[in-house]
Amino acid sequence: MSQRPSPEQHATLRELAAERDLPKPPRRPVDGECCERGCGLCIWDVYLISLRRWVTEHGFESVLEPSDKEPSE
Repeated sequence: MSQRPSPEQHATLRELAAERDLPKPPRRPVDGECCERGCGLCIWDVYLISLRRWVTEHGFESVLEPSDKEPSE
């Protein structure tokens, strides 16, 4: 899985969305929400897929490092 965006990066995306009157980015899972059992499609995978789509749709690619966007689909 790709590196998870930090809480700070996620907060930056939320702030940018609010400033531009855009929908909020997908909710970031909280620590402990993942069961850590190696699921085929982890909650973090779903978040990263949704986040990448949101970031691309709204043009915020520069907020995330290239490795933070999403695992390969």
